[in-house]
Amino acid sequence: MNNTTLDINNLYDVDPSKVGLLRTNSKFYYPSDNSLIRVDKHIVGNRRLGSSMVVKDNLVFGVKESSEKFKGKKGLFEDEVLSREALAQTDRKCVFWLEYENGVKVLVEMAEN
Repeated sequence: MNNTTLDINNLYDVDPSKVGLLRTNSKFYYPSDNSLIRVDKHIVGNRRLGSSMVVKDNLVFGVKESSEKFKGKKGLFEDEVLSREALAQTDRKCVFWLEYENGVKVLVEMAEN
């Protein structure tokens, strides 16, 4: 058995919000209009990122949180259900994207509420 010692001079001081649990939870919905809806919740370093994708006929489109909002999150509990007054004060910026069958892509990002 090897007895190795840990050299603490060669360790990195990494922010705990940038490492940790990495998990994706996906839910699929099959509405009666023959579309497919996938809702993803990604947990990265104690922060949650949500996105949704819809596949309908020849279109694929979706909505996801803006990267600035995700970077500003401190932890999982920021996504709790809020009261109506608290919800009105939150930053709900998101990105809408659309891809046509010919490969043309459209990206719409909110600049202000």
